[in-house]
Amino acid sequence: MSLRLASATLLCTLWLAACTSMQASVPMAGDALQKGLTVSKSLPEALPDQAKPVPHTQFVLLPEENAVGLLMPVPFVAEAITSALNSHTAQSFEERLAPVDPYRIALQTLQDRPYWRAIGGYLTLQPFVTLQECSDDQYRLTLIYHLSGPGWVGRYQYHVPGTYSPDQIKQPSAEVLNAVRADLLAGADVLNQLIERGSRGELKSRGQDVQVGSLHLVGGKPSGLIPASLIYVHHADLIEETDSQVLVRIAGDMTQATSAGGLFFGVHVLRKDQLHTFKKL
Repeated sequence: MSLRLASATLLCTLWLAACTSMQASVPMAGDALQKGLTVSKSLPEALPDQAKPVPHTQFVLLPEENAVGLLMPVPFVAEAITSALNSHTAQSFEERLAPVDPYRIALQTLQDRPYWRAIGGYLTLQPFVTLQECSDDQYRLTLIYHLSGPGWVGRYQYHVPGTYSPDQIKQPSAEVLNAVRADLLAGADVLNQLIERGSRGELKSRGQDVQVGSLHLVGGKPSGLIPASLIYVHHADLIEETDSQVLVRIAGDMTQATSAGGLFFGVHVLRKDQLHTFKKL
């Protein structure tokens, strides 16, 4: 156990140091959006390790890690059991979350844009929402616009204000569903504006590095052991700052576990009250 714990700590240290294997997030080409954008009801191939898509929806469950695998003599058995349980949990969300459709929300807010195309756009937008299980027994939601075109991929992330309890997510009332829908509509408007600003070259680097950490980026304990509040990005690019929020661009590996930075890649809209770490370098 001590060896595995040391390995987990070392892994955390490595990605805290912003390992070079992470993919850089770069602005889109200036003429890309004018060539058209099509919204696809599908999920990107690159999702965090252990992510569990909710069937027939644009929601993705990001389960919290636990330390069971470190304690069992045969860790892969524990991992298989945990994976099966997480898949079952994701499947149970299907009917309950069906009234909220991130794809339709994205389509609704984009159809009057001059660059929207029903089919054949130069850019393809895959909108989805992550449901991240966090170590404080709360769920945090993020609306993600995964945008891709020839030779380029980008992500724009709106971290929904507030949190939801397990009961609110697993047995959502009409009031909760309406609140989630309203949050996602507001987020879609924000992300649409970011895409348009990006096409105008307004999301370029200002040359200001920051350390930034939030439970919306890493909400669970890596390996179920390391407090999420200790995890932060060492070198994020600060694009914009106001009294209430920051806009940052972060490199990342979209296939890593959430605890290892699987949500880092892209441009993030984060309220300052969602941050536990923010320091200019």
